[in-house]
Amino acid sequence: MGIGLLLASIGQDPMSGASRWAFGVPDLMGGIDIVAVIMGLFGLTEILVNIVENRRGVSTTNAVGRVLPTGRDLKENTGAIGRGSLIGTGLGLVPGGGGVLASLVSYGVERKISRTPERFGHPDIFWGVVGSMVVGNLILLVMNIPLLPVFVRIAKIPPAVMSTLTVAILIVGAYTINGNTFDVAVMVAAGLAGYLLRSIGVPPAPIVLAFILGPIFETNFRRSLVLSDGGFGIFASSPTAVVLLALTILVLISTALPLVRQRRRTLEAEN
Repeated sequence: MGIGLLLASIGQDPMSGASRWAFGVPDLMGGIDIVAVIMGLFGLTEILVNIVENRRGVSTTNAVGRVLPTGRDLKENTGAIGRGSLIGTGLGLVPGGGGVLASLVSYGVERKISRTPERFGHPDIFWGVVGSMVVGNLILLVMNIPLLPVFVRIAKIPPAVMSTLTVAILIVGAYTINGNTFDVAVMVAAGLAGYLLRSIGVPPAPIVLAFILGPIFETNFRRSLVLSDGGFGIFASSPTAVVLLALTILVLISTALPLVRQRRRTLEAEN
């Protein structure tokens, strides 16, 4: 996460507009594009890992038989399918940041200042959107099941050919982000760094998460310090803030304790 926060700080200061970590490079003045970083960490890194594993003989190729689930498969995985569906639906209903959050806030403001607030939230429009999502998922399900044999055949393409095509697509995709080669260099650098991190057991997901949330965290953190004249007591000035801080501490402790215990068992076994 520290790596992601460091990458997110490259560019202009969100409060003063001063240049940070640009080292005189014009392309770094606007910061690093998150799309190029994601393409490198999750695209190019995976290709490099697969190439190395194939050379070491780690990967195996098995014959593919039945592609559709049997009755036994469905019976054994009914609980997992149900739980996954509920969790996915619940999390999917939670609005995220960015454009979604801005749209919801704008909607709320307009509804409050409107002379006819009863016209907002018309049920025909709402249920029409919900219905379109249900129909769309059903259509995807109907289309994907017959195409499973095609996907299996695609998976049989030699890794060398697939890797070459994927790298070409990544390069073209990175270039089309802003129409310059700098994003291609960022993608390649992120891919190489991601491979090195994966080799020592560091997952790329926390880097991307911190990279996305870093600017939001920094802006609000510094804004809070300005409002409190530099006092950190503002972060515990309300019951909600205290509860959130306590939950954060509990999550950190519950995550760290198993790691500490595992490390202790490893040391005891070595001794």
